[in-house]
Amino acid sequence: MTKNCYVFIDASNMFYGTPNDQDWRVDFKKLMEYLKSKYKVKKFFYYSGVDTCGYEANIKSTASYPIKNLLEYLTKLPKQRTGKNSQKIHKSIKKVQFFKKLEEFGYVLRLKPIKHIRTESGLKLKANCDVDLTYDMLRLEPEYDSFILLSGDGDFEILLRYAREKGTRFAVLSHKEKTARIIKEKYSREYKEFSRIKSFIEK
Repeated sequence: MTKNCYVFIDASNMFYGTPNDQDWRVDFKKLMEYLKSKYKVKKFFYYSGVDTCGYEANIKSTASYPIKNLLEYLTKLPKQRTGKNSQKIHKSIKKVQFFKKLEEFGYVLRLKPIKHIRTESGLKLKANCDVDLTYDMLRLEPEYDSFILLSGDGDFEILLRYAREKGTRFAVLSHKEKTARIIKEKYSREYKEFSRIKSFIEK
Protein backbone atom coordinates (compact mmCIF):
# COMPACT_ATOMS: atom_id res chain seq x y z
CA MET A 1 0.00 0.00 0.00
CA THR A 2 0.95 3.67 -0.03
CA LYS A 3 1.98 6.04 2.74
CA ASN A 4 -1.54 7.39 3.34
CA CYS A 5 -3.54 4.20 3.87
CA TYR A 6 -6.83 4.17 5.83
CA VAL A 7 -8.70 1.16 7.25
CA PHE A 8 -12.50 0.93 7.32
CA ILE A 9 -13.93 -1.84 9.54
CA ASP A 10 -17.51 -3.06 9.21
CA ALA A 11 -17.82 -4.71 12.64
CA SER A 12 -21.26 -6.18 11.96
CA ASN A 13 -19.97 -8.16 9.00
CA MET A 14 -16.61 -9.01 10.52
CA PHE A 15 -17.17 -9.81 14.17
CA TYR A 16 -20.83 -10.59 14.85
CA GLY A 17 -22.50 -13.85 13.90
CA THR A 18 -19.37 -15.12 12.18
CA PRO A 19 -18.58 -18.86 12.44
CA ASN A 20 -14.89 -18.08 12.99
CA ASP A 21 -15.76 -16.27 16.22
CA GLN A 22 -16.44 -19.67 17.80
CA ASP A 23 -12.85 -20.76 17.15
CA TRP A 24 -10.72 -17.71 17.88
CA ARG A 25 -10.94 -14.09 18.98
CA VAL A 26 -9.27 -11.03 17.52
CA ASP A 27 -6.81 -9.00 19.56
CA PHE A 28 -7.58 -5.52 18.23
CA LYS A 29 -4.28 -4.07 19.35
CA LYS A 30 -2.45 -6.81 17.46
CA LEU A 31 -4.71 -6.21 14.45
CA MET A 32 -3.76 -2.55 14.43
CA GLU A 33 -0.05 -3.32 14.83
CA TYR A 34 -0.16 -5.92 12.05
CA LEU A 35 -1.89 -3.62 9.57
CA LYS A 36 0.44 -0.75 10.43
CA SER A 37 3.45 -2.97 9.84
CA LYS A 38 2.09 -4.65 6.70
CA TYR A 39 0.35 -1.74 4.99
CA LYS A 40 1.69 1.40 6.73
CA VAL A 41 -1.84 2.35 7.84
CA LYS A 42 -2.36 5.87 9.20
CA LYS A 43 -5.98 5.76 10.44
CA PHE A 44 -8.43 3.09 11.57
CA PHE A 45 -12.20 3.63 11.45
CA TYR A 46 -14.47 1.23 13.33
CA TYR A 47 -18.21 1.06 12.51
CA SER A 48 -20.66 -0.62 14.84
CA GLY A 49 -24.00 -0.36 16.58
CA VAL A 50 -24.14 0.54 20.27
CA ASP A 51 -26.99 0.19 22.77
CA THR A 52 -27.18 3.63 24.40
CA CYS A 53 -30.02 2.88 26.86
CA GLY A 54 -31.57 6.27 26.13
CA TYR A 55 -28.43 8.37 25.82
CA GLU A 56 -28.50 10.84 22.92
CA ALA A 57 -25.24 12.16 21.51
CA ASN A 58 -25.59 15.50 19.74
CA ILE A 59 -22.48 15.40 17.58
CA LYS A 60 -21.44 16.49 14.11
CA SER A 61 -21.68 14.03 11.25
CA THR A 62 -17.89 13.91 11.02
CA ALA A 63 -17.19 13.47 14.75
CA SER A 64 -15.98 10.37 16.53
CA TYR A 65 -18.60 8.99 18.92
CA PRO A 66 -18.25 10.36 22.52
CA ILE A 67 -17.77 6.98 24.11
CA LYS A 68 -16.53 8.38 27.45
CA ASN A 69 -19.72 10.40 27.86
CA LEU A 70 -21.86 7.36 27.10
CA LEU A 71 -19.96 5.23 29.62
CA GLU A 72 -20.41 7.91 32.28
CA TYR A 73 -24.15 8.04 31.52
CA LEU A 74 -24.56 4.27 31.74
CA THR A 75 -22.68 3.92 35.04
CA LYS A 76 -24.90 6.62 36.60
CA LEU A 77 -28.18 4.91 35.74
CA PRO A 78 -30.19 3.84 38.82
CA LYS A 79 -28.51 0.87 40.49
CA GLN A 80 -31.76 -0.51 41.89
CA ARG A 81 -32.99 -1.63 38.48
CA THR A 82 -33.45 -5.38 38.23
CA GLY A 83 -34.43 -8.00 35.69
CA LYS A 84 -34.11 -7.34 31.98
CA ASN A 85 -33.30 -3.64 32.37
CA SER A 86 -30.44 -4.40 34.73
CA GLN A 87 -29.05 -7.06 32.39
CA LYS A 88 -29.38 -4.72 29.42
CA ILE A 89 -27.49 -1.92 31.19
CA HIS A 90 -24.75 -4.29 32.38
CA LYS A 91 -24.34 -5.70 28.87
CA SER A 92 -24.18 -2.19 27.40
CA ILE A 93 -21.54 -1.10 29.91
CA LYS A 94 -19.34 -4.09 29.03
CA LYS A 95 -19.64 -3.34 25.32
CA VAL A 96 -18.96 0.37 25.79
CA GLN A 97 -15.88 -0.44 27.89
CA PHE A 98 -14.68 -2.51 24.93
CA PHE A 99 -15.25 0.45 22.59
CA LYS A 100 -13.39 2.73 25.00
CA LYS A 101 -10.42 0.38 24.87
CA LEU A 102 -10.49 0.48 21.06
CA GLU A 103 -10.43 4.27 21.20
CA GLU A 104 -7.43 4.15 23.54
CA PHE A 105 -5.66 1.94 21.01
CA GLY A 106 -6.25 4.60 18.35
CA TYR A 107 -9.41 3.49 16.52
CA VAL A 108 -11.80 6.23 15.38
CA LEU A 109 -15.21 5.14 16.63
CA ARG A 110 -18.11 5.68 14.24
CA LEU A 111 -20.98 4.22 16.27
CA LYS A 112 -24.71 4.26 15.64
CA PRO A 113 -27.40 3.77 18.33
CA ILE A 114 -29.12 0.41 18.04
CA LYS A 115 -32.82 0.62 17.22
CA HIS A 116 -35.22 -1.78 18.94
CA ILE A 117 -37.92 -2.64 16.43
CA ARG A 118 -40.92 -4.76 17.36
CA THR A 119 -41.99 -7.21 14.68
CA GLU A 120 -44.45 -10.10 14.53
CA SER A 121 -41.62 -12.49 15.26
CA GLY A 122 -40.35 -10.49 18.24
CA LEU A 123 -37.88 -7.72 19.00
CA LYS A 124 -35.36 -6.96 16.27
CA LEU A 125 -32.15 -4.99 16.83
CA LYS A 126 -30.91 -2.84 13.97
CA ALA A 127 -27.91 -0.55 13.51
CA ASN A 128 -26.77 -0.68 9.90
CA CYS A 129 -23.59 1.37 9.46
CA ASP A 130 -23.08 0.81 5.72
CA VAL A 131 -24.07 4.38 4.85
CA ASP A 132 -21.77 5.79 7.54
CA LEU A 133 -18.82 3.82 6.20
CA THR A 134 -19.59 4.84 2.63
CA TYR A 135 -19.96 8.48 3.68
CA ASP A 136 -16.53 8.48 5.32
CA MET A 137 -14.80 6.70 2.46
CA LEU A 138 -16.04 9.33 0.02
CA ARG A 139 -15.64 12.47 2.15
CA LEU A 140 -12.13 11.45 3.28
CA GLU A 141 -10.98 10.49 -0.20
CA PRO A 142 -8.62 13.52 -0.50
CA GLU A 143 -6.80 12.35 2.66
CA TYR A 144 -5.83 8.82 1.62
CA ASP A 145 -4.42 7.26 -1.52
CA SER A 146 -5.08 3.63 -0.59
CA PHE A 147 -7.42 1.83 1.76
CA ILE A 148 -8.24 -1.50 3.38
CA LEU A 149 -11.86 -2.59 3.74
CA LEU A 150 -12.63 -5.13 6.44
CA SER A 151 -15.96 -6.40 5.19
CA GLY A 152 -17.30 -8.94 2.75
CA ASP A 153 -20.64 -7.17 2.30
CA GLY A 154 -21.56 -7.13 -1.38
CA ASP A 155 -23.20 -3.72 -0.98
CA PHE A 156 -19.70 -2.22 -0.89
CA GLU A 157 -18.86 -3.58 -4.34
CA ILE A 158 -19.72 -0.24 -5.96
CA LEU A 159 -17.10 1.46 -3.76
CA LEU A 160 -14.50 -1.05 -4.83
CA ARG A 161 -15.51 -0.56 -8.46
CA TYR A 162 -15.21 3.21 -8.04
CA ALA A 163 -11.77 2.84 -6.44
CA ARG A 164 -10.56 0.61 -9.27
CA GLU A 165 -11.84 3.07 -11.89
CA LYS A 166 -9.94 5.91 -10.19
CA GLY A 167 -6.78 3.85 -9.82
CA THR A 168 -6.91 3.86 -6.01
CA ARG A 169 -5.08 0.92 -4.46
CA PHE A 170 -7.04 -1.15 -1.96
CA ALA A 171 -7.28 -4.49 -0.21
CA VAL A 172 -10.25 -6.41 1.18
CA LEU A 173 -9.94 -8.58 4.28
CA SER A 174 -12.96 -10.63 5.32
CA HIS A 175 -14.29 -14.01 6.40
CA LYS A 176 -14.96 -16.25 3.43
CA GLU A 177 -18.28 -17.34 4.97
CA LYS A 178 -19.54 -13.77 4.94
CA THR A 179 -17.98 -12.49 1.74
CA ALA A 180 -20.16 -11.90 -1.31
CA ARG A 181 -19.25 -13.97 -4.35
CA ILE A 182 -18.87 -10.85 -6.49
CA ILE A 183 -16.08 -9.62 -4.22
CA LYS A 184 -14.26 -12.96 -4.22
CA GLU A 185 -14.46 -13.26 -8.00
CA LYS A 186 -14.25 -9.69 -9.30
CA TYR A 187 -11.60 -8.55 -6.79
CA SER A 188 -9.66 -11.78 -6.34
CA ARG A 189 -6.31 -9.96 -6.51
CA GLU A 190 -7.31 -7.55 -3.74
CA TYR A 191 -9.24 -10.03 -1.58
CA LYS A 192 -7.61 -11.89 1.30
CA GLU A 193 -9.32 -14.30 3.65
CA PHE A 194 -9.21 -12.94 7.19
CA SER A 195 -8.23 -16.26 8.77
CA ARG A 196 -4.93 -16.15 6.86
CA ILE A 197 -3.65 -13.53 9.32
CA LYS A 198 -4.97 -15.38 12.39
CA SER A 199 -1.49 -16.18 13.72
CA PHE A 200 -0.64 -12.47 13.81
CA ILE A 201 -3.80 -11.12 15.43
CA GLU A 202 -5.28 -13.89 17.57
CA LYS A 203 -5.98 -13.14 21.24
